[in-house]
Amino acid sequence: MTSKKDLQELLELLDQGGEFLKRQQYTEALAYFERVLKIDAKSVKALNGKSYALNGLKRYQESLDNIDKAIQIDPNYSPLWVTKGKALELGFQRYEEALNCYEKTLELKPKQEDSSIAATWKDKANPLYELGRYQESIEAVNKALESNLDSVDVGKAVYLKACCYAVLKEDGLALTSLKEAVELNYTFKDWAKKDSDWSHLYSDTRFQEIVKNELNQEVVKKFFNQARQNSNRKRNFVKDWGDRLRDNNLPSKVKKAYDFYYKKVEEADFGTVRIYQITIENVPVYAVTVVTDGDDGYLEIYSHQDEEIACGMNDSEVIVWGDQATTREYLD
Repeated sequence: MTSKKDLQELLELLDQGGEFLKRQQYTEALAYFERVLKIDAKSVKALNGKSYALNGLKRYQESLDNIDKAIQIDPNYSPLWVTKGKALELGFQRYEEALNCYEKTLELKPKQEDSSIAATWKDKANPLYELGRYQESIEAVNKALESNLDSVDVGKAVYLKACCYAVLKEDGLALTSLKEAVELNYTFKDWAKKDSDWSHLYSDTRFQEIVKNELNQEVVKKFFNQARQNSNRKRNFVKDWGDRLRDNNLPSKVKKAYDFYYKKVEEADFGTVRIYQITIENVPVYAVTVVTDGDDGYLEIYSHQDEEIACGMNDSEVIVWGDQATTREYLD
């Protein structure tokens, strides 16, 4: 029997593991759930959390093996079926089996859990799309949107619906949904440009209007010049205007720019390198910014399509714009 002290420790470890999952720090989350399982090997919450973390680490077979043990303990604990569905879908493209898992989840969930039901309807829409059951996928998305779907997932759900309409050649509905998705998240412009579902609409002026990139170099330069003038942090003014990015899931040129300055400046111990996402006229861009121990610094701006937009050096007063080679010449 688990003691009161052990029970309290289990609850704390589960909470901590859950927090790491929310932040997508899967290695850390896995460690906490493993600690729970050393105390209580039959904790279905810990087993589910462990498999969720293993999915995040792309260790899908381990996730499946683990989740099947948990299902043997409590087949009526609905989150287990969602996690198993994700492993089957993402790791092995076993869409029919994943669909069955999501349907099992919906059978088990009480109706009052509308937010989790909404997420499961969205999950169900994905394998339906992959199986070519587009109308059913649209219906599942609509079910998700009618419920309390988390705001982070709304854009993805609407974009999936748009793709289904595009494949079905219901172009009016497809473009309307695509526009809605893009208004929620600019990234869907990039997705649609590369997505074969939209190939028959690539030359359509309505499609082009939705996915066009409205930024140009002069607009970007003007924004950063004004941002520098209006900031109290002249040496790291970008910090006032953007959200710092800490993950490695970055476009190739952005990552290369970061790596260049990190080696030349941060490893040389005379400054810091950071990456920020900044929105200019509703269009997000990446800003690789360098602050040195002196009065100068460096700034490179890239689009979400991984296109170089502008490069410059920060002196004590203004940004001196130039091409990449000129900007970096003192560090090469």
